[in-house]
Amino acid sequence: MLTFLTSLALSLVFSFLQINIFATLLGVRANFILALVVAYALIEKDWLRRMGLIIFSVLMILQTPTISLHSMLTLLVLVLIAALTDYLSWHATLTAFTFVLFGTIVFNLDGFGFGVFFLELLYNLIMTLLFYGVCAIIKTRSRFLDE
Repeated sequence: MLTFLTSLALSLVFSFLQINIFATLLGVRANFILALVVAYALIEKDWLRRMGLIIFSVLMILQTPTISLHSMLTLLVLVLIAALTDYLSWHATLTAFTFVLFGTIVFNLDGFGFGVFFLELLYNLIMTLLFYGVCAIIKTRSRFLDE
């Protein structure tokens, strides 16, 4: 449960950063929500918690009071990634790379530029590995505290 609550808190903070210009580096912004969902899906096997995090994250990055096509696409891609995590359970790093690559490609289809794509892919991979490390440490510690 501690991993879920920490992921919700991270989702809130990084949703704010994702919709603002503060987290732009070299003109490119990492997709923090993609990175967080991929890392969390690799750690947590409970579907209810996964879906809760995904829906909360998508609601936090809404920029209008209505649900747009982009929001629905984001929700669909994140749910697909969470679903495929159970079926494509290779080594965690390879699985994370595959899903981050897929998500980055889909989210950049509207204006694909190779320089921006590769820089965003690099940012997303770094953030995913950081989130995965944090979630794994918290999951290990919370399991240790429960015993």
